[in-house]
Amino acid sequence: MIIKLTGICLILCSSTAIGFLLSNNLKDRIEELEVVKKFLLMLRGEIKYNHSTLSEAFRMIARRLKPPYGKLLLTVSEEMDSMEGQTLAQIWERCIEKELGESTLRREDREKLTALGGQLGYLDMEMQLGTIELYLEQIQEEIKNARESQKRNGRLYQALGVMAGIFLVILMA
Repeated sequence: MIIKLTGICLILCSSTAIGFLLSNNLKDRIEELEVVKKFLLMLRGEIKYNHSTLSEAFRMIARRLKPPYGKLLLTVSEEMDSMEGQTLAQIWERCIEKELGESTLRREDREKLTALGGQLGYLDMEMQLGTIELYLEQIQEEIKNARESQKRNGRLYQALGVMAGIFLVILMA
């Protein structure tokens, strides 16, 4: 009897935890998108007002961002300064795969971020600023959509986790 009750508790707790984990992932994605937006705003400021090169701008911004984004920018800056004959697009893509592999960003978010890095390396200052503005608009829309999704699906995931646990307990009883 005690083993059966323990099993029931474990099933309910684990399914509820999975529901809350999925709900929390939606919130974490929003926070990461906000960090990306913050990074872009800082990059725009560094380029527009300080007339920094991309390498300098990445280094300055890296100090103000938490990991993994600070580490991403610092690594990109160091690889750009090493002058190993690679383009910014190649460095950016490799570093995003390495540093943001464990993030809660969706694959589409990482692809857009990768595309941004590919465009920044080939443009003059005005075109870079225009590209950053465009990406800021896109990221703002993604944040809006992610908030709506979190509002709509967050509680649903939590409730489904609890309900799935209850369903499994009933099936096993």
